[in-house]
Amino acid sequence: MLFLCALVLVLFIPTGVNIARNSLAKFDHKTPVKVGFGLRANQEFPFYPAAAIMYRRRTPRLQSERAYRKWLEENPEKAEMVRQYQSFLNGKNVGEIIPMRQLLQGCADNPLKPELAFDVPPKALWPNIVPTLKWFDANARPFVGNVRLYHGYRNPEANKACGSHSPVHPANSAIDFVPLEMHDPAKIERLMCSAFRAKGKTAKIGMGFYGVGLIHIDTRGYRSWGPDTRSATSPCKA
Repeated sequence: MLFLCALVLVLFIPTGVNIARNSLAKFDHKTPVKVGFGLRANQEFPFYPAAAIMYRRRTPRLQSERAYRKWLEENPEKAEMVRQYQSFLNGKNVGEIIPMRQLLQGCADNPLKPELAFDVPPKALWPNIVPTLKWFDANARPFVGNVRLYHGYRNPEANKACGSHSPVHPANSAIDFVPLEMHDPAKIERLMCSAFRAKGKTAKIGMGFYGVGLIHIDTRGYRSWGPDTRSATSPCKA
């Protein structure tokens, strides 16, 4: 019996992995798929590799501290830029809001391009994240508590690899996070939308809810959207 079980594992697991990998490689942002978890009934949204992984895992991947340290060791020039970036954020009193490793995570969701997991933004873009972090710390964190950031700055290549056409992550003005201390989606949406309506317009806050517990905040224009990226499905419109 043990021999038969081992034989089944050897024969079928590699095949299943290859099928999944090949299927994932064929996905593009134009292929719609119906999903049920976290979305309203029968909604469709553009399907791409990052979305596939977010749906299957409920939340995107988070790169480990070890992977981050390895990236720094292999890219000494980037490491120096990271040091300067941290110093800049400290000087703006936002350096302790989100760990640097998470701020620099770009497209860890795409297993086909792991080299795009981290990058440091150009110096000209450093100021863009400051108002986003300040608004988050003052208006979102008091409601949701501690969070885990999954996406911060993305260079244009990483943005494309993640299936996004929006310029807000490459502009270093956006964060995507999941609350760690609150697990009631309806309550999270209610509290976040309350803050959005009360204090979002003057700060030009963009807020999105992706249906997997992932919340987006940027400071590139007052708007909101739901899991299918349409404003009509935003819980803040209800």
